Amino acid sequence: MDIGHASAAGHRATFATRYRGYPYILITVDEAESSTMRYWRSRKQAPNVAFRTSSMEALRGLVAHGFGVTVLSDMVYRPWSLEGKEIAARPIADAVPDMEVGMLWQPGRKLEKPADALREFLIHACGS
Repeated sequence: MDIGHASAAGHRATFATRYRGYPYILITVDEAESSTMRYWRSRKQAPNVAFRTSSMEALRGLVAHGFGVTVLSDMVYRPWSLEGKEIAARPIADAVPDMEVGMLWQPGRKLEKPADALREFLIHACGS
């Protein structure tokens, strides 16, 4: 949310409760859109989608300029837009659906050590 958003100073709450009705900026890359919609459907609600974009920078800019709110993982969150405007983040009290991670390589090809280390990490971290 932009730093001046009414909820920027708020405490932890469920996303669907606190931000229901606010314009939602929906990222459409990979499975983000379907993951977002699963979250809302599980609460028998729908987001008020104001913009859909496949550009993370466009999403950050729209949020920073106050056009809406969104949910981002910690991995892609950054507290500013390319224009230098601040973006606030708040923890969500409820669980957000996981996004799946996969790793592909050519059959019969031996993985280099770094790739094999990543594969081993994913097996242990994700359980399969």
